[in-house]
Amino acid sequence: MFSCHPQIDTQQIVLHELTNEIDLNVKRKPLCAGWNGGIAHEGIQNAAGTVAYMVPGRNGTQWAANDDAYRFTPNGPPTPIAYTFVWTMRKPVLF
Repeated sequence: MFSCHPQIDTQQIVLHELTNEIDLNVKRKPLCAGWNGGIAHEGIQNAAGTVAYMVPGRNGTQWAANDDAYRFTPNGPPTPIAYTFVWTMRKPVLF
């Protein structure tokens, strides 16, 4: 974690393409009192940064979590987006 060595923060974000749900999974997030007074945020926001939805109790507060998950579910039906995949071979292969 930034400014809290050697603490490790393990999290995952899962994007559900068909339902537009977003899962925030926290395996381990210790309190990092050495940076910003231990204040942390957990949530999602739009690209412009003008609209945000926070996990209750995790909007600019001190918190730690282990084996925790939160799901954001949009109101209304999913809005399908048309997209196309194009597979290309890059050289050299990086993986």
